[in-house]
Amino acid sequence: MRYRRRRDLLLTRLRPDLSPSGFSIGGIAAGLHALIGLPAGGPTERDVLRAAAAHDLALGYLGDRWHEPGDHPQGIIVGYGTPYEHAYPAALDALANVLRTVHHHG
Repeated sequence: MRYRRRRDLLLTRLRPDLSPSGFSIGGIAAGLHALIGLPAGGPTERDVLRAAAAHDLALGYLGDRWHEPGDHPQGIIVGYGTPYEHAYPAALDALANVLRTVHHHG
């Protein structure tokens, strides 16, 4: 139940900002993480990771997870299983802010 609440909170806080900006969200049913697909034309995974690090957010990315080299969709992996309960809502707000910022500057 705890992880379901976290997943639902992630969707509630991020989804309104993602779709209008060209971001997508998926992978929710695959475990304790979500995949945020980046819009074509930017920002890049590196742009998002750099901005997230400035807010002390640790995210994963797809770039080094492909089995075959080549041109693949870019995305950010957001884990929701391990953040501290008291810090999780603020982390999601910070992530939403990061995504808005990189979208406007990317």
